[in-house]
Amino acid sequence: MTKKIVVRVLMSIVFVTMGILHFTADSRFLSNMPPYLPAPLWLVWISGVFEFLGGVGVWAPWPRVRQLAGYGLVALLASVYIVNIDMALHGSPLRDGTVVPGGTIVLWLRLPMQFVMMWLAVYCTRPDPVAAATPAAVPTA
Repeated sequence: MTKKIVVRVLMSIVFVTMGILHFTADSRFLSNMPPYLPAPLWLVWISGVFEFLGGVGVWAPWPRVRQLAGYGLVALLASVYIVNIDMALHGSPLRDGTVVPGGTIVLWLRLPMQFVMMWLAVYCTRPDPVAAATPAAVPTA
């Protein structure tokens, strides 16, 4: 199994799981939302839908759809970055009293990890250079 496939499996598991959790444990995500964002429950649900779709999309049989899923995950990670910044600034315990395992340092370490996740989303969904350069078979009559 190639590195790209392993990363794709892990990304899919993470994003599908997190997408589902945005609905089954929405109160946990809701408690992390900064008070200045509008319609926080809707934002939790919308981000959950896109996390789930991105996690499924990395396995699309069409390279272009797979690549769009990767770019979509990058956009999603960028859009939720403000919540991660807010959590880091307010530290552990969070606004709802939840103590983060590892404390505030873990919240700060999540910030650069978002960029790693963005890179991984693009890496595991971009077409292989060899496959992209190979011309499609032309049927002969």
